[in-house]
Amino acid sequence: MKKMSRTYLMTFALLLSWQAMAQDEAPVAAPEAQPVVQTPPEEKICTLERNTGSNIPRKVCLTKAQRDAMRAQSQQGLRDAHLNTPAASR
Repeated sequence: MKKMSRTYLMTFALLLSWQAMAQDEAPVAAPEAQPVVQTPPEEKICTLERNTGSNIPRKVCLTKAQRDAMRAQSQQGLRDAHLNTPAASR
């Protein structure tokens, strides 16, 4: 019985010390966001992209307007696919 109460007492002391240490730590500030560089819509932006199933990246150069159009088309396609699925499969 005495050994059991000693174990509980030690556990309680460890928990209290852990909680005190956690309160002493200063919160970590989030890293500052990098400024967004605005590019004109007609300027080409080149990136290296990997196709699914390939480890070889390929260079893709598109204007900002083309990228925005592709993004909008992809999002619309996903919305259409989501709306056309039966409710039971969601």
